[in-house]
Amino acid sequence: MKDFILILDFGSQYTHLIRARLSDLGVASIIEPADYTWKQLKLSRDCSFLKGLILSGGAQSVSNSVISFDRRWLNLGIPILGICYGHQLLVKLYGGKIRRSVPEFGKEVLKIIATSSLFAGVKKTSIIWMSHNDSVTILPKEFKPIGRSFCSGFSAIEHVTFPTYGIQFHPEVSHTEEGNKILDNFIKICQIKKIKKWSSENFIFDASQKYKKIVRQNTILVAVSGGVDSMTLVALLSKIFKKKQILAVY
Repeated sequence: MKDFILILDFGSQYTHLIRARLSDLGVASIIEPADYTWKQLKLSRDCSFLKGLILSGGAQSVSNSVISFDRRWLNLGIPILGICYGHQLLVKLYGGKIRRSVPEFGKEVLKIIATSSLFAGVKKTSIIWMSHNDSVTILPKEFKPIGRSFCSGFSAIEHVTFPTYGIQFHPEVSHTEEGNKILDNFIKICQIKKIKKWSSENFIFDASQKYKKIVRQNTILVAVSGGVDSMTLVALLSKIFKKKQILAVY
């Protein structure tokens, strides 16, 4: 197993870009639906390798959303980054206010207004990519603003005690000039051990760990045609599992 960041998907068109950016930066991540619970993670993985949580964007309004969210994620002590919808969700969960506002779609300018580990080495003024109709109007008392845009004084926020951050913009898209730097800063905050970029060996290892937990001591039935694909599959399974667990039927 290796360190990873969990991404909860609230329906953003950019969610898989988040994972791609993290992978480019040498970090493993998994995507699960927004209503994924802490209990579900404990049943499927070794949670000691969970180093951070990202809440994605989404098309719904936080004000009338019916998406279920497990609040236990907020009490784990791991770094959290809310993006767009995720940013607004954090504000709502902590008692702040969000309302319909002047929409921001496309390129905007972010001005950093406070020192933050999330913005270490980031230019004080840079281009970001916005895509939202709602905005934060009242910040929870536990948070402070660290960045603003033309339409909002709360485009980036930080919890005053815990490593919890919210950004209204999308760092995962190429239009955000300092997006990779911001995500890399979050990785550093998570104190996550980086891995090499994707390789077939890493993929096989990840898949083997996943399916070992699913299969356990049960027998795997494989229908084999005699072709290259099916024979390769049997060879891979034999490498991952005990040979007595593989039953090949021709």
